[in-house]
Amino acid sequence: MPIIKNIMMITVFFGILGRFYEIDKIFVADKVLNIGAEGIVYFTYAMAIGSLLAPIATKLFARLGWRDTTKYSFLSILLAVSFMLWGNASVFLLSIVANIMIGFFQTSNSIMVSTIFQSTIERGVFGRVMAFRQIVTVLGAAVGIIMAPVLVQYIGVGGSMFFIGTLAATFSMVLVIKIKIQKSELTVRL
Repeated sequence: MPIIKNIMMITVFFGILGRFYEIDKIFVADKVLNIGAEGIVYFTYAMAIGSLLAPIATKLFARLGWRDTTKYSFLSILLAVSFMLWGNASVFLLSIVANIMIGFFQTSNSIMVSTIFQSTIERGVFGRVMAFRQIVTVLGAAVGIIMAPVLVQYIGVGGSMFFIGTLAATFSMVLVIKIKIQKSELTVRL
């Protein structure tokens, strides 16, 4: 199924971004924001607050009448932007807001993935597909672990977040375009 393949590909980028975040957050707290390595506690609390607010997105999107895959793509773009914002923030308040956004959009994104998978994938293979998605996420994370030190050395935290975040947002936009093309083809057939 092309939509599931696209979601899996986007998942790889978020696996990479997640590892970049985990590896770079001590550096950002200590060297960029000058709040000390202990300052990562603020990041954790901010992300938790965002996660708690995520069900609001579900309510808001229900009113828009968008397809689930369009919601997922939109949330993925916003999540990528949140990671890019965090990686390039040099002010504590902006960094905290970016962390809240990451928690909010990451949790909302996970809700949408589960909704899409449950409505699209046959029950007989659902467990295997979800397991494969987890494997893809772990592979993305492994790539992120390998790439993070190299990219930080050459282009910095902000540059590495921007590079991978742009790829994630681009693939998310491609998904929206594919959905629109499929919808227009379906309308033409009718």
